[in-house]
Amino acid sequence: MEYGSDGGALDYSTDYGVTWNRLDMTGTPNITLFGASPNYTYVSELDPSDPTLKGFTGYRNTWFKSEKAFRPDVDAQVVIRWRFASDYSATDEGWSIDDVCFEDLGLCSPVGIDEFAINDFGMSQNYPNPAVQNTTFEYMIPTQGQVRIVLHDMIGQEVSVIADQNMAAGKHTVQLNTAGYAPGLYTYTLVYEGQQITKRMIITQ
Repeated sequence: MEYGSDGGALDYSTDYGVTWNRLDMTGTPNITLFGASPNYTYVSELDPSDPTLKGFTGYRNTWFKSEKAFRPDVDAQVVIRWRFASDYSATDEGWSIDDVCFEDLGLCSPVGIDEFAINDFGMSQNYPNPAVQNTTFEYMIPTQGQVRIVLHDMIGQEVSVIADQNMAAGKHTVQLNTAGYAPGLYTYTLVYEGQQITKRMIITQ
């Protein structure tokens, strides 16, 4: 693999591959090649029109571990792809990938249901999210009243009524079996006494 010309990179998409983002691995790891250059740098054959998009390049006679924690900051399914490019001018050792691991670090929710005051009206993020077979919704209402939770697809069509009943004041939990739903992005809305809260969720197979 020719340093600076051949190499690869890790990209991710949050819209099912319509657009892609380069996962910035700068300094992860910061392994020097030829005594000075970092392993993660611009690869001319990978993105010839945009030198700001960096990637893995250079010679290395052993394995090295590279890891990155990131949060896309969108409530969507994340698709990962490896890319590699070469100008075919070098005949030395190539590039191998082994032991690719993904770890779910959990949801980052600013407000949990237990953080609501006793007189609050609120709803926490469903969990797990993405949902594979089942997911749980938690909400709190300050007084007894009619509660309705509705699931919509991304074009606004009503898919399911998760709950529709008169509930006592306090914290409540509702479960939904998602096995029969098409994979994708949905919204769910809690309606109570003229107030409503809408959040997004993902259903996967």
